Order: sequence, then structure tokens, then C-alpha cells
Amino acid sequence: MRGGDAHARDPANNCFVAFKLAANRKTRAAAALACEAMQATLAKVDSADSNATVLSLITGLEAWLGATDAVTENTFLWTDNTPLDFENFCTGEPNNGLGQVEEACLLIEGATWDDRGCGFTLAYVCSFTP
Repeated sequence: MRGGDAHARDPANNCFVAFKLAANRKTRAAAALACEAMQATLAKVDSADSNATVLSLITGLEAWLGATDAVTENTFLWTDNTPLDFENFCTGEPNNGLGQVEEACLLIEGATWDDRGCGFTLAYVCSFTP
């Protein structure tokens, strides 16, 4: 399992590890570094199956995923610089804080995604290839 509070594989054999205990929560940048330290990346969710798998790991929490629109507003890219092939944004999202706040980082909350400021301390999900 490579540490973490919960882990699972989706049907495409993508491996996910969730860090959700309060003591393990991190800012988005710290979460990315923690994933890299275990030779993983913040989770890339590229299908409904992957989304369901990640959701099952973090039920009831908000957790960082690996995409950001820091380079170009509203153009989210995964950590490998690929665009989102699958999206699951909540209605009205991403919205960059309705233009009031910089929100460049992707998180999963409930069953959907949202953009959020990267400095919040949240649970996070890493993905890796076994």
C-alpha cells in the first residue's frame, strides 16, 4: 500500500492512495511533494471509474487531485501536462472564486470537483503505477 489511510485500484489498474487523517493533510504543494517522495503523483482521474474509486477512498472529505490551471486560467492540466480527458466539475465550477479569489488547484468534494486556492490544508490522493 505505500502508506496512506486507504488505497484502491480502479478497473484500469490505476492505483490510488488516500491520505485523509487530520495529521496527514497538506497544502496542495506539500501534498504533491509527499506523493513524489513515494514515487507517485497527485491523483490523475481520467475516467468515471477512476473518479468513483477516488471518491470511495475519501467519502465525506475534500481532497487534492493532481490538476491545476496555474499556467492558463480555466485550462486544467494534470501533473504530466496532459489536459483533462474526463471532467466532473460541480455545476458552476470551475469559477476561480467567482473572480474574487485565485483558485488554481483541483479538488474532489462530495461526488464532484471544484477549483480552490492551493494553500488550504486538505486530504489528498496520490496515484502510481505498481
